[in-house]
Amino acid sequence: MDRILRCLALLTALLLAPAPARALSITGLKVATSSANTANKSRTTGNNQYQIASSVALVGSAPAPVADTVGASLSFGTRYAALVAEDRDAANGTTTRNATEAYTITFTVNNPLGGTYRLDIDTSRLGALTFVNDSGGGATASLGAVTGTLNGVANPALALAAVGPLTATGGANQGFSQTGSVLSIVASNVTRTFTLGFTWTASATSSQDEAAVRLGISGALANATADDYPGVGGRSASGDGHFVDVGVTLVAVPEPGTLALLAAGLALLPARPRRPGRR
Repeated sequence: MDRILRCLALLTALLLAPAPARALSITGLKVATSSANTANKSRTTGNNQYQIASSVALVGSAPAPVADTVGASLSFGTRYAALVAEDRDAANGTTTRNATEAYTITFTVNNPLGGTYRLDIDTSRLGALTFVNDSGGGATASLGAVTGTLNGVANPALALAAVGPLTATGGANQGFSQTGSVLSIVASNVTRTFTLGFTWTASATSSQDEAAVRLGISGALANATADDYPGVGGRSASGDGHFVDVGVTLVAVPEPGTLALLAAGLALLPARPRRPGRR
């Protein structure tokens, strides 16, 4: 009887003991331009100036692991910044500068207990199409629609509409602030890797006037202001760009296997010896 009571006490302790602390984490976080992204290039002097530039980075630092308990969460953000600018001062001509903006974000969610988590992905794009009349010839700026993919498959929640074109014979500035739908994914994989991809086009055309698509990079065109920050409209360079915010929240963890614990406790009981002569 004493042995049975000790085993029951041990089983009770196992049932009441807290689950071991583990770490919900994001690893392998990488944000980088893809092969389709137009390389940086510029001509910042002379009568036909242009600049194409882009950069991509984390906003802040990568998230640290958190305890693998219900309600635990971690998050990170990224920013892609870009500029496409054109200023043709030479008479009797029009020059167009086109660029493809393309980059990827890759990360792995590590979920040691195999609990249920919700992944939320939120995107936005802020900037301006800007035209400065300095010669009266005209200019045009336009920004294409964003195509977003999840693990190589296009997802409408990651898409954003085109902006412009902005065409005028006088100065003009069209600021924009776009927000996509929140993409939510519920999963319980112990480990799962996600790759987000984004691409769109931008274009600036000049016929002796200045045109720029500003997405967070200040330009270097001499005697031009369409590409500057704060520039026309008094914009903040750090506030413009394509932003992605990713959050992971643990919404449920598996309960201890009560039956398995009970079986383990009973297995501790010694076999009762059979008395001679008993059947």
